[in-house]
Amino acid sequence: MAEKPPQQPRDVDPPAPSLDENIQHHLGDELRAAYNALAPKPAYLGDRTLPAEFEHQLLRIEATIEVREKGIEAIREALAIPEADSNEAPDRER
Repeated sequence: MAEKPPQQPRDVDPPAPSLDENIQHHLGDELRAAYNALAPKPAYLGDRTLPAEFEHQLLRIEATIEVREKGIEAIREALAIPEADSNEAPDRER
């Protein structure tokens, strides 16, 4: 019968990763590049290469983004705020 490895107490932290963080990032980049190279190429510009199962989720996300942008524009018009970069948070005075 094979012996079981000793169990660590629950209050002990798991062992640290054996690879440096920079190496982990580099290997992650390499893995993503290899995955993208092996992924099927789109049939035309704008063609989605994601599986069809994600289509519903993508439509919901796109609709959410569109509603958000329309809401921001409506608030700007109502408050007569000049248009700025929508990615920047407005400065608030306290």
